[in-house]
Amino acid sequence: MEIRLRGKGPDKFLRYFRSVCSSRHPGFTLLEVMAALTLIAMVLVSIYKMQFQTISMNRSVRFDTIAPLLAQSKMSELKIKPLEEVADSSGDFSQNFPGYTWRVLVTGIESELLEATAKDLRQIEVVISENDGENIYSLKTYWFFQDPS
Repeated sequence: MEIRLRGKGPDKFLRYFRSVCSSRHPGFTLLEVMAALTLIAMVLVSIYKMQFQTISMNRSVRFDTIAPLLAQSKMSELKIKPLEEVADSSGDFSQNFPGYTWRVLVTGIESELLEATAKDLRQIEVVISENDGENIYSLKTYWFFQDPS
């Protein structure tokens, strides 16, 4: 079907376009509505996914910031204690940091290279965990425990 407009210029085309658009059935077709809803759904799904990732990253960054500070604090507490009292232990940070727990592990070192010196060397590990092991941070150091006798 070929449409021929008499006259020259864009005015005739605009009049024809307006007459077609102002037909007896104003409004949107079902196809147009479905296309719009599909587009809106895709945008909303993307926004919700981005929001979830942001919340997840926020929790991860929070743990990565707090855990090293708590581990260093616990390590400082151990340095104040007499060497005889430094042993395996565990606990939590009470209401100051709910959900965070700590564990101290003291292990001996065996080394052929260090020979007699290795008997006085201990590995001290402070493990900080959140929500029953959901996130774990570990800080290790080595101390000499010399027998005073």
